[in-house]
Amino acid sequence: MLEIALIVPNAPFLAEPRSFPHLGILYISASLKEAGYNPKVYDLTGGAKLPKINADIIGITASSPLFHSAINIMKEIKEYNPDACFIIGGPHATVSPETCMEAGFNVTVTGEGEFAIVSLVDVIENGLDEWKKKRFILRGGAINPLDKLPYPDRDAIDMNKYHYYLYGKRLTNIQTQRGCSYGCAFCCGRDVPSYRWARQRSVENVRGEIQLLKEKYHIGALMFFDDEINLNKKHTLEMCKMLKEEDISWRAMIRSNLFDEELAKAMADAGCKELGCGVETGSPTIKKNINKGTTIEQDFKARELCKKYDIKFKCFIVIGLPGENYQTFNETKEWIRKAQPDNFDYTILVPYPGSPIWNHPERYDVQFDKEEIIKSHFDNTFYKGETPSGVISFVSTSVLSKEEIVRLRMELEKEFPRMISTPWSGTEIKEN
Repeated sequence: MLEIALIVPNAPFLAEPRSFPHLGILYISASLKEAGYNPKVYDLTGGAKLPKINADIIGITASSPLFHSAINIMKEIKEYNPDACFIIGGPHATVSPETCMEAGFNVTVTGEGEFAIVSLVDVIENGLDEWKKKRFILRGGAINPLDKLPYPDRDAIDMNKYHYYLYGKRLTNIQTQRGCSYGCAFCCGRDVPSYRWARQRSVENVRGEIQLLKEKYHIGALMFFDDEINLNKKHTLEMCKMLKEEDISWRAMIRSNLFDEELAKAMADAGCKELGCGVETGSPTIKKNINKGTTIEQDFKARELCKKYDIKFKCFIVIGLPGENYQTFNETKEWIRKAQPDNFDYTILVPYPGSPIWNHPERYDVQFDKEEIIKSHFDNTFYKGETPSGVISFVSTSVLSKEEIVRLRMELEKEFPRMISTPWSGTEIKEN
């Protein structure tokens, strides 16, 4: 039988990379095992050293910030195992497959790869030598219904090296739906069907995974890795009923335009402790420029509902979006002052491959050098433009230079130190 290795690169740019396991590769592992194969997962999260891998097939997952790591891993293994078939999947392969082909991967899997990878391995097993010489793109498409998928293969990794706690309860991540039907200009994959098609797992299917997590890994809290948990209100309310029955604490992301009092009450009653919201900006003009589909009034209402039902509210802010100027920045500061979120995350816009801004920069008031951003993959500044020597910006607008955008970002840090420096109340990350 073929020897199969699946590799998760380390993400050194994350504040705490050992918070959540990589679910994508664990779904791939589970699907391969269900088909009768025996893959081995090499989880390099947290800086684990890459061992010698002499497998026949080597699959590596990568987001755009980790693409350089995936290339380096491939090159290192090729030095002593040149005849292996190298496969890359994940978000970067999906939105920018041509760069993966150019980098030297034999197979680039786009879309949702759980069933595509099984079919590919079946074919390779019957003609490995021939397939080693090929380079091609395998389009995985979108899986529906999601209940067809096995649960992620968490046994394939050391779950004990992940240590995140929410109000004293051990927390891990779970995904109950895939896709987002909205078209935010900064979000990658807006032209990818599997990214734009929102699909939910059945509530009972999710319940089964939660019960497994509780019994096998002593999990008492969850972080939902759904783009927004409230895309389908009926499904969300059914989920809340189940979560209350399972006595689970949890946190998730929401869209403010789909958030109302009925949902806030149901979530709080079901153990929701914290919600994050992509506010992005306090400027109505910028909201329109990026096709956000929400208003500053809806964002404020979401914050007030969370306050009413004792749910911590974290907002995500981006500086340097198309059309950013001094007025729009001041509008953002005013929104923060008025809303007083419990915490917020602030970044400078980094255009991602596959996003509308990246694909059609001429449509937006934002300027950037694609080659500069691509090169930044290799020094870990790509993720948020943060480096050991300070913050940088890859973008400018018709009014603001790169330097001015950095200055405004630092102005937020100076004006709102409590919100930036204080972790969410009750949230802990415990070291081993």
